[in-house]
Amino acid sequence: MVKHFRLNQSKFLLILLISCEIIAYVIQTTGLHNSELLVNAGEKIINKQNPYVPMQPYGTSPALLYWLINKLSPFSLGPTVFIILNLAGIFGLLSFILSNINWITKLQIFSIVLLTSPIRAMVASVQHTGIIFGLLILGNYLLSKQTRIYFLNNSRLVRTILASLCFAFSLEIKWQLALPFILVFSYATKNRKLLMYVPLSIIILRLGIDIWVGRVLEIDQLNVWKTQKLDSLAIAEQVSPWKFLGHITSNNLDWFTVSFIVYLILICLLIFRMPKMELQTALIFSLIVPISTAYIHLYDIVILPILLTHWAMIKLKSFPNIFNLGLILLPTKIDLSSEIIKSVVFFLAIVAIIVFVGETLRFFDLMKICGQIAFCSLLVYVTTRINLILEVRISLQLAILFVSFFYVLSKNHNFLIKCKISEN
Repeated sequence: MVKHFRLNQSKFLLILLISCEIIAYVIQTTGLHNSELLVNAGEKIINKQNPYVPMQPYGTSPALLYWLINKLSPFSLGPTVFIILNLAGIFGLLSFILSNINWITKLQIFSIVLLTSPIRAMVASVQHTGIIFGLLILGNYLLSKQTRIYFLNNSRLVRTILASLCFAFSLEIKWQLALPFILVFSYATKNRKLLMYVPLSIIILRLGIDIWVGRVLEIDQLNVWKTQKLDSLAIAEQVSPWKFLGHITSNNLDWFTVSFIVYLILICLLIFRMPKMELQTALIFSLIVPISTAYIHLYDIVILPILLTHWAMIKLKSFPNIFNLGLILLPTKIDLSSEIIKSVVFFLAIVAIIVFVGETLRFFDLMKICGQIAFCSLLVYVTTRINLILEVRISLQLAILFVSFFYVLSKNHNFLIKCKISEN
């Protein structure tokens, strides 16, 4: 009875904390920012105008979906709706990756993930990463044999078509994030219809828009891609270890192209290894593969906060786990040495969220964690003081994070699935 009361109380407090975090994000964010590009493109398509004039990257079917959502949002609440959809997608991704753990632990992890730098970047610019991953998880949910949807139980074809549309929309928004998941899922489940319906959905939707607008928009899209590949602003927004590597080595080598060769090799290796892997493990790896490309932004690596927070909860006293979580939680810029103390206090609040439902830490353990956090803050401070432009500095921090992340993953590959947190 007492234990049940404590669980309900913990759940209530976590939901309250998460609600406060989301409200704070909504209050701080004004305007549609990046989502406005999709909304405006959708409006131009409705009005039979070229969505790529003036030049911007969006002009396909998701633009219509964004326009419709914004149009149906009351009281100009479009930004709020897009933020909530993104965060719902992140929670769906978290629930898919950590399907073996209880709801209180999921809420704990989500409350921490909301504070990480990728989520802060995604919300501040009203990006689409959460929506993309949400569509992928929704497509997987629709096609799962365990899923019971009372009005679709006897209609496998309808479920396949709906899942295909989810996958098609995610590909159209940012294909490099969605492609590995779709290929691995199709191969693992031997769903040949899906491999046919997804491209067919894209072709039909694009053809319909072209006929409506009266113009072959794919030609304009290719011209936009060619121009943006050389656009200084578009290049500046990209952050990855590849950018830092390009900064310290010869510029004669096209690291951007090299990264996508690595990306394709990783997809092939993953598919080749599929027969020896569990489906969910393979799908989680497929969600990690996109971080290998040079065309990523800080808000595209949202899978890392989920995994890193989970690992920290499994082994809170482990230095690599605290170090990795610190790099993704702390500000990407710490100018003053006094800010290190503030960062330690902030991080201790995070540790409190991790442990307030679980076991109590000893004083020695707490001091050890403080030292680890201080070291992590010092590292961010040092990288801040290095005379590098912003995106190269963040790329350096990501390079350190990725090396440490893959080191931990290589030593503890079971962290992905088989390391469970027992039900309360």
